[in-house]
Parts: sequence; C-alpha cells; structure tokens
Amino acid sequence: PTTNQQVTTNNNTNNNNKEEILVADAPLSAKAEQVPYQQILELYREILVPIGMTNTLKLTDKRKTKIRTFWKKNGMDMEKLRVYFLDVYNNCKWFGERRPKNDGSGQFWNPRDLEFLMSEEVMVKVAEGRY
Repeated sequence: PTTNQQVTTNNNTNNNNKEEILVADAPLSAKAEQVPYQQILELYREILVPIGMTNTLKLTDKRKTKIRTFWKKNGMDMEKLRVYFLDVYNNCKWFGERRPKNDGSGQFWNPRDLEFLMSEEVMVKVAEGRY
C-alpha cells in the first residue's frame, strides 16, 4: 500500500496481522503525502454533482492550492473526505440548488462548488448542523 487509507484493520487484530499494523503505523512516504487531487475531484463528482452542485471541470492551480491547504490543515484522507461529502449530501442538499435570497433583492444564491467546500469554516458548520 502507498497510503494509510488503503490499509484497513479491525479492533480484533491478531498476530497474523502485525505486518498490516506496522505498515499502517509507519510514517507516510513523501509520495503518499501528496494530495490526491484527481481522487478528490472524482469523489466530489460521484457524491455531490448529482444533487446539483457545480461540476468542477478543471483543477486550476488556484483550486489545487485551496484543496491542498484544506487537506493538510484538517488532516484529511479520502475516508474523512468521503464522510464530509456524505454529510453534505445527507444534510445540505440545498447547496446544489439555485434559490432566491431572502433579502427582497430578487437575486439568487447559486449552487455551491468544490472550492466552497474546501473551507474549515464550512466543514465545521456542516458537522455542527448549522447549514
């Protein structure tokens, strides 16, 4: 395995699984620490584009910087990101809707996008049920 998320163990580990535990506890290699941009984009498209969130067509340098900052600052891995995206899917489907603002301006909120989700503030508010 090249990354920790590829190693799965359970609480009933026996001596036959020592190698898996050692691999899971080993420090990540420099290559494994790289942000899996394409996997992140594919996960976003799989879970959140179907509810109407804006499709990200290209991972620009600006987007990669935002993703990388979010990924490293929050200790992300693909499983944690999946849980976050599923929380959005289950509790914030309105992120994918174009809906009128409530201020009488006649303007609309547009569907959110991947960049919007790459924010610690948004992640915390989703987890707290504040969205």
